[in-house]
Amino acid sequence: MKLFLLILFCCTIITTYAQEKIIHIGTHPFIIKNISSYNENGDSTRQVELYRGQTKLLTHTISKAEGDCNSEAIELGTYALTDSTITFYSYWATAGDAPVDPFGARKQVYQVTANGNLSFKQGSIYLETSRKGWHGDNGIQFLFAPPKNDIEKEQLQQYTTQVEELYKASFVIGDRKDNLLKEVKAKLKTAIAVQTKGWKEHYGGMIGGCRM
Repeated sequence: MKLFLLILFCCTIITTYAQEKIIHIGTHPFIIKNISSYNENGDSTRQVELYRGQTKLLTHTISKAEGDCNSEAIELGTYALTDSTITFYSYWATAGDAPVDPFGARKQVYQVTANGNLSFKQGSIYLETSRKGWHGDNGIQFLFAPPKNDIEKEQLQQYTTQVEELYKASFVIGDRKDNLLKEVKAKLKTAIAVQTKGWKEHYGGMIGGCRM
C-alpha cells in the first residue's frame, strides 16, 4: 500500500490546463472545472473539481495513465446527475509486469440538501492495490482466498479499513463486489475500451498479464 501511494504522488506536474462549466443539481448551481495536467514524463491526468460558489468541494479523476515499456496502469472516472444527487464512478485497471498497480472500482453518491449543501450519502469500493502474491500488502491475499484464522481475519480487516479511509467508501466483496464492477464498467464502457485497446495482445503473456 505504501509503495502504491508513493507511486501516485511522486510525479511532478509541469503543465496544467483548465476549463469550467455550470451544472445544476435540482435548482442549485455548481461549477465543474475540468483540469488537464501533464508531467515531465508525458503522463497525462484529467480531473474535475466541483465548486459551490468559490468553495471547492471535491476533486475526481476522469483519466490518468502511467506506465513504461513493460506495464501500464489507468484510472478512469465519470459522474452522473439527478435532481438531487451527483454520483462519481472510478475504475482502475493494469497490464504488464508491475506488481503494485491497482485494480478495482468505486462508486460515491453525494446528496444535495434543500439549502444547496453537498452531503456524502454512500460509497462502495473494491480495490486490489497490488497483484495476488505480492508481499507488500499482508492482507490483500485474503481477497483471493478466505482467511482461516483470527490473525488472517485481522490482516484482511486492516487492509479493507485502510482502503475505506483512503478512498472514502465501504469495501465490498462477493456479489456486491461483482455488481459494483459490473455497474462501473458499464458506465465507463467506451473509455475502458479506448484505454485498454491492445492490452491482451501486448501484455497477455507477460508476468501478471492484464487485470481488466
